[in-house]
Amino acid sequence: MSKKTNKLNPAVGLGCATLFAQPFAGVGVFMAWSLGSILWLSWSAASWVEVPATITSVELQRTGDKKNSLRVVADYRYEYAGQAYESDRVGLSTMADNFGSYHRRLYDRLHAAWKAEKTVDCFVDPNDPTQALLDRRLRPVVVVFHVPFVLAFGGVGFGIIAAALYGMRKARRDDVISADSPDKPWLLRDEWREGVQREGNKEFYGVAFFAVLWNSIALPFAAIFLMSDDKKPWWLYLIVAIFPAVGVGFIGWLVKHWLRRRKYGASTLRLATMPGVVGGKLAGVILAPEAVRAADAVRVSLTSTRVVRRGKNSTTEVLWQDERDIAKFLDAGEPGSFGVPITFTIPSHAQPTDDDKRVAWTLKAMAELPGIDYAASFEVPVFRTEDSQENIDVELTALSEYESDKPLEALLAAEGILVEPQAALGSIRYFAPAGRHLSMAIPLTIMTLIFGGASLGLLWNSVWLIGGASLLVTLVMIAATLHTWLAESELIVADDHWTTRQAWRGLAGSPRTFETQYVRAIELRTTSTSQSGNNVQRYQDVVARLLGEPKPVKLLGSLRSAAAARKLVLDLRQRAGLNDLQELAADDRR
Repeated sequence: MSKKTNKLNPAVGLGCATLFAQPFAGVGVFMAWSLGSILWLSWSAASWVEVPATITSVELQRTGDKKNSLRVVADYRYEYAGQAYESDRVGLSTMADNFGSYHRRLYDRLHAAWKAEKTVDCFVDPNDPTQALLDRRLRPVVVVFHVPFVLAFGGVGFGIIAAALYGMRKARRDDVISADSPDKPWLLRDEWREGVQREGNKEFYGVAFFAVLWNSIALPFAAIFLMSDDKKPWWLYLIVAIFPAVGVGFIGWLVKHWLRRRKYGASTLRLATMPGVVGGKLAGVILAPEAVRAADAVRVSLTSTRVVRRGKNSTTEVLWQDERDIAKFLDAGEPGSFGVPITFTIPSHAQPTDDDKRVAWTLKAMAELPGIDYAASFEVPVFRTEDSQENIDVELTALSEYESDKPLEALLAAEGILVEPQAALGSIRYFAPAGRHLSMAIPLTIMTLIFGGASLGLLWNSVWLIGGASLLVTLVMIAATLHTWLAESELIVADDHWTTRQAWRGLAGSPRTFETQYVRAIELRTTSTSQSGNNVQRYQDVVARLLGEPKPVKLLGSLRSAAAARKLVLDLRQRAGLNDLQELAADDRR
């Protein structure tokens, strides 16, 4: 949270947000009225009286830039209760559209009756005989068409207005708190003020809101696509399938979150350090349900992220992350719960919490259990204070007596990495086989197949520009997919030399051998991150810096567990005769 003095007046901000939101809200309201009118008329017309009508004129109007939207326009006469009437209302909706062949078939039927001078059925309101319809069928595709505009546009419009109103009230309250405690910006958050934070549903509601918006657009338009009578190429189905598939993924995440919360309830965080200190510590205890105690260990992680906007798109960038496995717990003093102690060292180069720069710190706790795994998440305050120190970095060793003391071999085995002592050769072999990260490989493969099929379909139908661009993206996705499935790493450490090999499975690769005396540093280098909801997973390579070489040499690749990575770095530093206190992950400081 930054302490800027030049802030936008809350009333001005509300006015700007309202002006921006009005078109969205207006579209949502209009389409809601239109849909409501159609549904009401359909319900009313179900009891209207059927009488013969004579068509006096009929026309199939074409509208739109490409003249592909159709609407049947007709005039007709009918009699009810001995009195003659005229009307021009054809169906429930007066909107022109290109959904299937409905308008074409209706026009053919009415035109044939007009030409043969035959009557057609019409439906008359007995309470108001001036109201009549030639077709009272409710078209599902028209109802579905309205849904995205009602939910997405209306939701965005009124959501912006509601957020602006909340922001205005919060800004006024924050001004009062800032005036009383200008050097304590963490007091602006209710959940931070007392140092006790109960796990909330902010993430759940955020994903739910986005899921409603996404599915209110993706699912209706996919349904419209499938209900259309027009013949479509096979590759177009692949393109359309992408969007509902993403929507189903959102729903699946929400269901899993709901089941987890139902099983474990909401956890509570008690911070001993308020706030967490850049160049210092973040410490406290998580009160977890007693059922979690059955886990071998609770993995706690502290992650600093920043939302980066590039044009219209935004991505979440991991600035810093540490992870610890807690195997010894505390008595919480409350029935049905126990304490998970947390202690993190926050490096001096880390960026503090800053709403303006969209920098946030998240504390997570996870444990593998039968059925739904346990997980809890808290956004925590991390700031520079008078207790901040310089030259503080991440410690490779355990930060507290409560941390798990699993041997390196067990941690690497959980990563799918083999450790094989070779006594006869006086060396040890570390081998990271291919296909270790299925949670990344399988979704990437599915997306590549769908995107690739759509690209080939575009090219097959001579859509060269879009198809060619899509094909280039597909080639990049294929390379990434193959690397995820096939990449393997091997490191053999002997007393006087090391050999590392990076290759795809089935290919020999080019081994690199160097003498131990030339190793000057062993570090962790973040290579990629993946995100699911608010969960950010970092993948790290273990690299060596050699004397006289500017570029680091990759030793082992794609480690997920920070605990395993730390212990491996310590192990390799000892084998290279380096100081254990050497700084970790120099790239994190950049």
